[in-house]
Amino acid sequence: MRRTTEYILGLTGGIMGILFSIYAIFIDNLSKTLKVEGINVIIGLSIN
Repeated sequence: MRRTTEYILGLTGGIMGILFSIYAIFIDNLSKTLKVEGINVIIGLSIN
C-alpha cells in the first residue's frame, strides 16, 4: 500500500493545526483588546 493517503492526511492536519492555533491566538488578543471577558468562556480559551 502506498503512503499517499497518510501523507495527505498528515499534511492537511498539520496545516489546519497551525492555522487554528493562529486563529485561537487572534481571538484571545481580540478579546483582550476589546476587554470582553465572556468570549473566552464561550470559545473555551480561558486561561487564568
